Amino acid sequence: MYCSTSFQGGMGSRNLATGIAGGLAGMQGIQNEEETIVRSLETENWKLERKIQEHLEKKGPQVRDWSCHFKTIKDPKAQIFANTVNNACIVLQIDNTCLAADD
Repeated sequence: MYCSTSFQGGMGSRNLATGIAGGLAGMQGIQNEEETIVRSLETENWKLERKIQEHLEKKGPQVRDWSCHFKTIKDPKAQIFANTVNNACIVLQIDNTCLAADD
């Protein structure tokens, strides 16, 4: 059996090198395109950040008073907490009953 490291059938090492070089050039083109896109996105991001900053400087940050809403949800929040504790106690009692039954 004869082994060869060269390609048979018309594709020699020169064609292989040309193909690899072309592929690498294509990858370089993709990399340049990606860098261009990144730079463009960074520029647009900077512009948007500047617009936001200008808007906040003109209008100022808005501080809302949520205290009236906290008063509204105080009772339901307390009921939810109490029911959660009650449910946990019931689950604990069930587990204890199951353990006692197993003994």
